[in-house]
Amino acid sequence: AFRRQVLSQTERPLQHKAMLYFGAAHPRIERIRFDSIPEDRVIVDPQTVGRDTIALWFNMPSSALPDTIKGEITYFKHDTVNVLQEVTEPLKLSWRLIETKEQEKEREKLERDRRKAEAAGEEWVEPKKPNPFAVKLPTSGDINPENHLTAEFDYPLVSVDSSRLLLTRLLEDNSVEDVPVHMVRDTGQLRKWYIRAPWKTAGQYTLTIPAGAITDVAGLSNDSIVGKYTVLDPEKFATVKIHVNGRDDGTKYIVQLLDGNNALKQERRDVTTGDIQFNYVPAGEIKFRIIEDRNGNGKWDTGNLVERRQPERAEIYANDEGEDTFATKTNWEIEFTMDMNRIFAPVTMQSLSRLLDEREAQRLRREEEKRLKEGPKKNCQEQERQQQNSNFNAAGGMFNNFR
Repeated sequence: AFRRQVLSQTERPLQHKAMLYFGAAHPRIERIRFDSIPEDRVIVDPQTVGRDTIALWFNMPSSALPDTIKGEITYFKHDTVNVLQEVTEPLKLSWRLIETKEQEKEREKLERDRRKAEAAGEEWVEPKKPNPFAVKLPTSGDINPENHLTAEFDYPLVSVDSSRLLLTRLLEDNSVEDVPVHMVRDTGQLRKWYIRAPWKTAGQYTLTIPAGAITDVAGLSNDSIVGKYTVLDPEKFATVKIHVNGRDDGTKYIVQLLDGNNALKQERRDVTTGDIQFNYVPAGEIKFRIIEDRNGNGKWDTGNLVERRQPERAEIYANDEGEDTFATKTNWEIEFTMDMNRIFAPVTMQSLSRLLDEREAQRLRREEEKRLKEGPKKNCQEQERQQQNSNFNAAGGMFNNFR
C-alpha cells in the first residue's frame, strides 16, 4: 500500500502542455516557478483519478513560449528513511515540432508551388490552413434536459463570451423565439463545459456559436458552429421513484441505475433518507446497485490492507421476492422502497444461504419462463425436422426401387 512520493518523470507533449508524473497520489506541491512564464499564466490540472499525474497548461501566445522552459518545483518528497521532506528540484521541459509524413509532403508541395509561381513571375498566395481549434460538440440529435449539451475542448479555455451565443426555438406555427443560453465549466474537469438553457420538448432548437466567441490557452479561437437539436420526450421513457430509508448513523449512499447488461446509466450521490427519482429511463430491464459511501466522497473506495480497512459495501437491490431485475416500459412510473438496514444487514451464514437460495430460485424461474416462450417455436422446429426426415426416407426408398 505504501508508495514513495517522488517526481519520477516530466514531459512536454504539446507546446502549451507539460506533464508531471509522481510516484504516489496527491502530491503536496508548494510552488511551481518558471523563468520565462509568470505564475498566474500556469494552469494546474490534476489528470487522473489517483491524482498522481499533474498537467500544466501555459496560457501564453505560441510566439512567447521557448522550445525549452526552465524552472523549479518545490514539493514534499520521501527521503531515504521514507519521511516527507520539502525539496526544490529543477524543471526542464523541452518541446520540438515533429512533422508527420503528411505534413512534410504538404510543406514540400507548397514550396514547389511557390517556386513555380516565382519562376513564372506570378504572385503566390499561401492557401489558408484549416483551423486547429478542436471541440467535441454534437451538432444534431436529441438533448436530455437534465444533462444539457456537453462540449469538450483540447485545451482549457481562457475566454468564453456567452452573450454572443444565439439559441432559437422554432415552434409549430413557424414562429421563432430567442432562448437564453450560457456556458458553464464542469467543476471536476477543466476542459469540459456545459451549454445550459431552459429546454422544452416541443419545437426544434438552433444553436449558433459565432466565430471567435471561444478562445483557449493556445490562442486559438473557434470557427462558426451551428447545431440543430430536439429535446427528448419524457412520455417515451419511464420514470423511476425510490423511497429510501437510511440508517440513523448518517451514512450516505450512492444509488446506481443499471441496464440489463449491468452497464451504468444513471446514479444519485449523497443519498440519505428521502425520495430520489430517475428520469428518462429507456424501456427494458433495469437493476439497482447501492454503494455504502461511508466517507461521503461520492465514489466507491477499495480496502487497505495496511490500515485494516474493508472496502465499502456494494449490493444489488432485490425485492422481497428475491427479484433483482425489473422491466420498464414507455410512459411508465415505477416506485420502489429501499430499506438500507435490510440491504446492508450484517452478513451471516444464514443470510448468505438465504441469498443463494433466492438467486437459484430466480434463475430457475427465468429458465422456466424461457422454456415456455420457446416451447411453441421448438415444437414447430421439431415437426419440421420430422417432416424432413420422412421426406428423406421416402426419397431413399424410391432410389432403392429405382436401383
